[in-house]
Amino acid sequence: DPFTLTETTNWSVDGVGATISATGLFESTAKGIFTVTATNGAISTTTTVEVFPTNANLSIGATATSSTGNGQQAIDGNLLTRWESASTDPQEITIDLGELKVITDFIIYWETASSKEYIIEGSENGIDWTPITAQNNMAAGENRIDRLYNFSSVARFVRLTS
Repeated sequence: DPFTLTETTNWSVDGVGATISATGLFESTAKGIFTVTATNGAISTTTTVEVFPTNANLSIGATATSSTGNGQQAIDGNLLTRWESASTDPQEITIDLGELKVITDFIIYWETASSKEYIIEGSENGIDWTPITAQNNMAAGENRIDRLYNFSSVARFVRLTS
C-alpha cells in the first residue's frame, strides 16, 4: 500500500567511483557492485546496482580448448550451456582470442561445481604464460559470479586453471 513520506529522503552509495544525488540519481565512473541506501525518517532500504564493463566480450567468437569436456560451451554467450570439466584437479580451459588483445575484466558465471581456487594467466604465444590473477578461498559448491575488474594485460591466449 502506498504511503506519504513526511521527511526528506537521504541517499547514500558505497564504493569508489559512484555518486548519488539528493534526488536519488545514481552515477558511476567505475565498474562494480554498489549498494544504494535510501533513508526517510525511521524507514531505510537498500538496493544493489551493478555497473558492467563497457568493453566488448573478447571471448565471443574465440576458440576454447579444455583439458576435458567441451570448452567452447564456456564462451558461447549462452548461460544455459557450460563447460563441464572432470571433478579432479587440475582442470584448465584456454581461450585463443585470435590476436593480441588488451584484457581488462573477467566475469565468470559458475554453477554449483564452482572452483574454490583458480589462476588466470595470459600468453602472447601459447607457450610462455604470465599470471594475471589468482583467486583463493572462494565459495565452492554454489552458483556464483566472479567479477574481476581493472586489469591491463596484453595476451592472445587466456588460460584458467583450477
